Amino acid sequence: MDVEVTGSSDMFTQMWAAYRRAGGRSTVRRGSPRTGLDDRTGSLTVGKQADLPLLRADRPDVAPVHDPAGTVVLQMDRAHMDTVLVAGRTMLRDGRPLALLTEAAKASARPTPLLRNAAVT
Repeated sequence: MDVEVTGSSDMFTQMWAAYRRAGGRSTVRRGSPRTGLDDRTGSLTVGKQADLPLLRADRPDVAPVHDPAGTVVLQMDRAHMDTVLVAGRTMLRDGRPLALLTEAAKASARPTPLLRNAAVT
C-alpha cells in the first residue's frame, strides 16, 4: 500500500488504517491465502518462512494488556519493537539493529533527484 503522502508507511500505521477501514474488525487473519503465499507463509510451521516481531508489552503506555491484537494495532508503534527474527535470523535485539543495511537498501533510502531538487530530505 503506497500512502506515504497521506500518512506514515510504517506497519503499525498501516494496521491501524486497515482496522479503521474494516470498522474495527480484525484484518490480519488468513492473509496469506489471498496473496498466494499460503504454501510458504501464514503460520509458524516447520519449513515455512516467517518474520517474527517481538513487541514490548510491559511498558506503562500499553500495560496491562487485556486484548493483545487490539493493543498491538491501536496502542503500539515502532518504539515497542524489541526483537525481530527474519527467516530464523535475529535482525533486531533490544530495539537495536544487528544487521547492517545492504548497499541496495541504503541507495533506496536516499532522497530521489526530485526530492533533492525540492530541498526535501
